[in-house]
Amino acid sequence: MLDLLFTNRDGLVGDVVVGGRLGQSEITEFSIFGEIRRYINKTFTLDFQRANFGLFKGLIPWEAVLKNKGVQESWVFFKTEFLRAQEQTVLCAGRPGGNLVTADEGKAEVLNAFFASVFSGKTTCLQDNCPPGFVDGVREQNGLSIIQEEAVREQLRCLDTHKSLGPDGIHPRVMRELADGLAKPLSVIYNQSWLTGEIPEDWKLANVTPIHKKGEKEDPSNYRPVSLTSVPGKIMEQFILSVIMQHLQCGQGVRPSQHGFRRGRSCLTNLISFYAQILSKVHFFSKC
Repeated sequence: MLDLLFTNRDGLVGDVVVGGRLGQSEITEFSIFGEIRRYINKTFTLDFQRANFGLFKGLIPWEAVLKNKGVQESWVFFKTEFLRAQEQTVLCAGRPGGNLVTADEGKAEVLNAFFASVFSGKTTCLQDNCPPGFVDGVREQNGLSIIQEEAVREQLRCLDTHKSLGPDGIHPRVMRELADGLAKPLSVIYNQSWLTGEIPEDWKLANVTPIHKKGEKEDPSNYRPVSLTSVPGKIMEQFILSVIMQHLQCGQGVRPSQHGFRRGRSCLTNLISFYAQILSKVHFFSKC
């Protein structure tokens, strides 16, 4: 017999009747109420096991096609050709799923209202995870900063294939597989954006996904928002961040004593540096 019965919400157990006794225990009869909910989440996954990436390699003369085009026009052409190739080379497989709430529109409205209420205008600078020599990907040429094609290729090869795609529908797994073919058009678009200050509209958009933290799933305060932005746009952000960090370090904008949010430095290196200075002082005064 059960002495205690734990439930995660009210109304699951009812019609409790306590009967006679059997030894030291009481005979209890009860009913468990439940219902079957069936939801279909129209989400599709890419089947990379049957992908044929060779179909897209070396088909388009990117440098000639993107010549004399603006940033937005070049990006739209690149995106169209990429998605077309992605659709042809990578098949889609349906994946059923579901969430325990009412309508999708209602969920989105509730979560959006909560996220907006706790939104902060302050931004944080996260330490990037690009390759060690990535800062050398931007070089001076005729007084202008030029993003090197090889640097774009190396960044594409270092993409995390398990990351989610942004609102533009470009998957990082496909970009990594086609790094050699995509390095040229992306470097052209990046340089155009760098020199003109223009940014494609897709890079300004984000899919905000609620991630459950803890507690009841019916409470919107138990979710945190995660913004899924364009993967090519995030690569451009890494170039800009690396140049800013190089400028700050060379111009002493960031002192050598700064260990937080810097590549290769942490609280441990800060403590080691402090400990070394203390030992140096102790050793100096011990000789006096």
